[in-house]
Amino acid sequence: MQVYNIPTGAIGTNTYLVYNEDTMEGFLVDPGAYNSEVSKKIREQGIDLQYIILTHGHADHIMGVEGFKKDFPEAKVIANINEKEMLGDKNFNMSMQFGQPTEIDADIYVDDSDEMEVAGMNLKFIFTP
Repeated sequence: MQVYNIPTGAIGTNTYLVYNEDTMEGFLVDPGAYNSEVSKKIREQGIDLQYIILTHGHADHIMGVEGFKKDFPEAKVIANINEKEMLGDKNFNMSMQFGQPTEIDADIYVDDSDEMEVAGMNLKFIFTP
């Protein structure tokens, strides 16, 4: 398993690119801003980006989703069901204050302690409000 920490966005949110070296399946966690260099790295490494995982719905963790979905439209967005209202409201998630109104509807909503296989790993989702 390879894990890269890439600070993104106005406040340097910790965004993670994780992939399985055997299967080349991967995912992004909390893309605070779109970064074309990250997309370039994913393509150059031959990573099959399967998911974009959001730990919570604040603007600094979600404002890159739209850009990465354009580059990797097959990637599914995963978020906790408790964040649905925040993700879908640019005022509630505070993206308006950053000057980049962002509203997201995840492809997959999980609940606390749900488990799912992602890139060959069994992930247990924990609500992180």
